[in-house]
Amino acid sequence: MDAGTGTGNVAEVMEAHQKELKLPFKYEWHGLDFSQGMLDVAATKGLFVEGGLKQQDLKEKLDYEDEAFDLIVSAGTFLQGHVGCEAVPELCRILRPKGVMVFTVRPNLWEATKEDWKAALAKQGMTLLGVDSMPYAKEMEAPVVSAVKGPMMECTP
Repeated sequence: MDAGTGTGNVAEVMEAHQKELKLPFKYEWHGLDFSQGMLDVAATKGLFVEGGLKQQDLKEKLDYEDEAFDLIVSAGTFLQGHVGCEAVPELCRILRPKGVMVFTVRPNLWEATKEDWKAALAKQGMTLLGVDSMPYAKEMEAPVVSAVKGPMMECTP
């Protein structure tokens, strides 16, 4: 699931990466966005499953079953005046146990609200895997937050 898919850039990059590495699987992309116009552009790319693009507001109840997705990604969606950590509960609801969520947050929003993000994730049973700084936009780096639904499993050699 690409939450805030816009024109489908994340799916496009990931599909190219999958082909380049000759990975032995195919992504089954679903996407949602507030803008139908953006979704119309994403649909032209032919990367999303049939009926997989939905116009929805991340601040409201999402039209998906509980635990519907193994992975939720979001890039360029969480920023001031757009969407913040209020989207976390619904995204967690549609994520399967042991599922992974990876998303960017605009740097100044993250700095002002990082404890709120961490608390929202923890309240939904998410274990924070990390917050890394990665290229985001021209001459800008942003936090990339990754978390798994449920406790981390211990590995034994």
